[in-house]
Amino acid sequence: RRSSDLTDITDGTHTGTGAGVTLMNCNCHSFDQVEKALITAIKCGIGKAKGFATEIDKKGSALVYEGDPIEAENVAIILESAGLKVKISG
Repeated sequence: RRSSDLTDITDGTHTGTGAGVTLMNCNCHSFDQVEKALITAIKCGIGKAKGFATEIDKKGSALVYEGDPIEAENVAIILESAGLKVKISG
């Protein structure tokens, strides 16, 4: 995907900036495992992590980070090291 196709994680609008990390539902990790990985990877609170975990469970994926391409790579590495499936765009 081109960076102009990225969706902002806050309101679903297209922003066209940076790189994005989408976390996929692999049906092999618990909500707790996903939440802990998100808290570490994107440095968010438990509420935001629970929201993403719920979205991933219901929709199959969620754009969990959008911004600096180097930071996107770091986020993806952390999530992958927890055994989670990610897709980087942008």
